[in-house]
Amino acid sequence: MTNARTATAADFDKAAQSHAYATWFWGIVTVLVAYFFHWWAIIPVVLTLLSIVKSVSSTKCAIAFRIGTYSIPNPNNGAPNGDEIIVMPGTYTSTAVEVVNMRGGDFPNPLLM
Repeated sequence: MTNARTATAADFDKAAQSHAYATWFWGIVTVLVAYFFHWWAIIPVVLTLLSIVKSVSSTKCAIAFRIGTYSIPNPNNGAPNGDEIIVMPGTYTSTAVEVVNMRGGDFPNPLLM
């Protein structure tokens, strides 16, 4: 499974290809099960459809990542030391441990604490 917080476009491409292979596999299994066991083919049909949805979703994420419209779940993700994070004035609240560590140094990811 691809971790959306650390994934690159290539990771999403790899996941999409993996799900595409799974789609072919479950499609072939569906045909064989339908031929021999008739209505039991509904199970591999559902798995085939799930693989199609996952493949399309991964492809859409990879495309969005490449054109810059992919929303990373944690906005601090991937910011190396020295990067500037601009915060607009206002009050920020979160259900996580902290929104932004203003004490300096590395910004911890509160979701991984």
